[in-house]
Amino acid sequence: MFKKSTKYSLTALLVLFFVNSATGQTYSHARSLGMARAYTAVARGVAAPIWSPANLAFRDRPGFNLNLVGAGMLLGNSSFSKSKYNAYVGKYLSPDEVQNILASVPEEGFRLYLDSGVQAIGFALGSFALTASATGASDLKISKDYLRLALEGIRWEQSYDIGENSGEAFAYSSITASFAFPILDQIYLGTNASYIIGFGHSNVVESSGQFYNGFESYGDGSVKVRYAQGGSGYSADFGLATARGKWNFGVFLHNAMSKINWEKDTEQFEAFFYTEGSVNVENSADEDSLITHGDETKGIDPFSTTLPKEIRVGLSRKGKNFLLAIDLHQGFSDRPGVSKKPYLGVGTEWQGMRFLPLRLGLGVGGNTGMLMAWGFGLKLGFFRLDFGMNMSGLLSPSQSKALGMAASTALSF
Repeated sequence: MFKKSTKYSLTALLVLFFVNSATGQTYSHARSLGMARAYTAVARGVAAPIWSPANLAFRDRPGFNLNLVGAGMLLGNSSFSKSKYNAYVGKYLSPDEVQNILASVPEEGFRLYLDSGVQAIGFALGSFALTASATGASDLKISKDYLRLALEGIRWEQSYDIGENSGEAFAYSSITASFAFPILDQIYLGTNASYIIGFGHSNVVESSGQFYNGFESYGDGSVKVRYAQGGSGYSADFGLATARGKWNFGVFLHNAMSKINWEKDTEQFEAFFYTEGSVNVENSADEDSLITHGDETKGIDPFSTTLPKEIRVGLSRKGKNFLLAIDLHQGFSDRPGVSKKPYLGVGTEWQGMRFLPLRLGLGVGGNTGMLMAWGFGLKLGFFRLDFGMNMSGLLSPSQSKALGMAASTALSF
């Protein structure tokens, strides 16, 4: 019974894993990444729509800004660094090492997330911008008891919760028109209006499961996952910005309104198992008749989803050769790309060498915990090249549980 019940319940885990195959949310602006995403009050020109369209009205904006291409990604998890993975993979694990691995996993489960994005050609002219991008996100959470089963095996007189799993992934492209205008003295309002083409969506609708191993063993589990391969919709963002001397302040509500109608190839996968009463030594020979299981993929009606909502608040001060910025990000839910845990980022840029600005940043909270960031830019006439990198934990990449990189190019006149 135990091998089969584990096999059927692991169907949920396999489905959840493949949910994570989509790409993630916008991570395409390298300058912001190098400043630990403390960029809400800093973004200008073609970067403003991503961070706050109200910034398009600032007087220090470029006259004309053309984005060539920007791309980046962040890959992370809740538990394991590369060095820990290298220390244990492929070797025999002692009981103490098994417990050390399990202690690295939060009780709420193991999380794996991916954010990435590409910003294609776009332009900003005065207080108007038109941009195109491809974005998405994925977030997977697996019950900790799956790892206990994999590392410890099935223990006697032990209950396992195998139903605490969740996952969502989506990918889409958008064309965004952005406007900004003054509403009071040096206070500006900006808005993004986006048309969205959905590439794909998948999410776990339902996941439950448990089993007990003892003299009389029993268990049950089920999972439902829906997915689609095409759709369309819209989103709208709003921002406020103001400047007072050398200080800039901004507030941005991302995905204030949004809706994607998924209409192409909408399907739902369902799998389940349950025991007909308890399985014990006396009836274990009839195991096949005691365990009911099955799975099915069926077409479903079109469905709609919204995009994750987040509010960002930013403050920046620009000196002669130095820029300081502080951001606070707060998600309205725990969904791909956002978190209900607040994120605080502090970023700096030294402009002592005009053609080679250098950046450092520190972030804490959100999905990544403590985060270090750095980057640089290259200014050659009207050409701009930026690179940014960040990682959670220590400065060594091998100790990091999350690693992000981005590069972007633009023309500024």
